[in-house]
Amino acid sequence: MYVAATNGLRFDGVLPSNGDYRVQVFINRNAARRNESTNYTLNVRIGGAAPSQDFADGLSGGPDFWEVFGVSQSLNVRAAPSTNAQVVMGLLNGTVVRNMGCRRSEGRVWCQVSQVGGGVTGWAASQYLREAAAPSASTRPAVDSENVMRVAGVPSDDVLNVRSGPGTGNPIVGALANGDPVNVIGCQRAGNTRWCEIEMITDMRERGWVAGRYLSAAATSPPNSPPAVSVQEQACLRAVTIETNNPDVVLLGSSFSQAGTEVLVGVGPQRAPWQCIAYSDGSTTRPMSMRN
Repeated sequence: MYVAATNGLRFDGVLPSNGDYRVQVFINRNAARRNESTNYTLNVRIGGAAPSQDFADGLSGGPDFWEVFGVSQSLNVRAAPSTNAQVVMGLLNGTVVRNMGCRRSEGRVWCQVSQVGGGVTGWAASQYLREAAAPSASTRPAVDSENVMRVAGVPSDDVLNVRSGPGTGNPIVGALANGDPVNVIGCQRAGNTRWCEIEMITDMRERGWVAGRYLSAAATSPPNSPPAVSVQEQACLRAVTIETNNPDVVLLGSSFSQAGTEVLVGVGPQRAPWQCIAYSDGSTTRPMSMRN
């Protein structure tokens, strides 16, 4: 601390670090009683090289791409630059997004970002974004065609939520629609539900977890031709028909597991969901209504 009353009326020095500094100017009590005033000048000179920005703390320009970092679960991307705006998607650490520009709102800097392959655009808090290189095709993991499945059985007016972990208590980090292909990495049970870790087949290969019953083997048949029905799927269709005594059944989806193939069947005009586990020899477990 520099005290002018004892150290002199002029201070010249170099501040040791960045930060907030306070200058207090006062006169003695007798002078104040006489309504005297005092004048001072403050000259500040900034020298040296500007520090490199390793996160999105600027409002102009910036890199073409940001990388998400420093979040414990997922980074909320909102419809507007406000913590009160609707969350439109979540981004995991390491996700690269396109920089659409930044602005200050509510006392912080927000950056508009979009998925590299196109799609959802929204606003994210800048302190969780840092400069990133453009994603390279050579660095993207290859898609294992044997593990590619498609989303199936989701109502036409809804989407399949992609979560950061296996369970509905985990944050939503994305969404998929019927027919979207995914690369299945592995599956496990959480409670009574089978969850599968998936990799989206997009430029960024985003990862997350979805309920396994909404995954079906990807069709390899020519366009406009109906997908082939496996032995296990046929077995469950027959088993559900017998169990419900209703021939109006339709395949909603299937997913593989160590216990067998889980098949989801819709029954009747409302496509009430039923499920059974089938095996390669055509045998099945007893079908179970998913509405119970």
